[in-house]
Amino acid sequence: MVKLNKKSLIIASIVSMQIAVSSKFASAASFGGVSTLLDWGSCSSDNEILCLVATILDWLSVGVVVAVLGGIVYGGVMYATSGGNESQAKRGIDIIRNAVIALVLYGLMYAILQFLIPGGLFS
Repeated sequence: MVKLNKKSLIIASIVSMQIAVSSKFASAASFGGVSTLLDWGSCSSDNEILCLVATILDWLSVGVVVAVLGGIVYGGVMYATSGGNESQAKRGIDIIRNAVIALVLYGLMYAILQFLIPGGLFS
């Protein structure tokens, strides 16, 4: 059986974060007429504020997905390695439940933003 320690979990989360955001570092791009290292995405709108909000939501989405997946994996590892310890099993289940709640709340925030911004953010 493989023993997971805190160092290996940190390394795995850093590698998964690198993979998740690697598409954003594809090539140099321009944003608002300024050349940048990051590919901020193409925006068809002339309003740079909406483009900036869309970019921030894209990055926030990546962060939320990485955090939720990390929480589910960490909770699953805690639950699987509880070995009959009820408090550790309950803690693992609580972590998984909180990760799913965070994902649902982020989805609600995203839907509310789509409703509040006239014409939707990504239309």
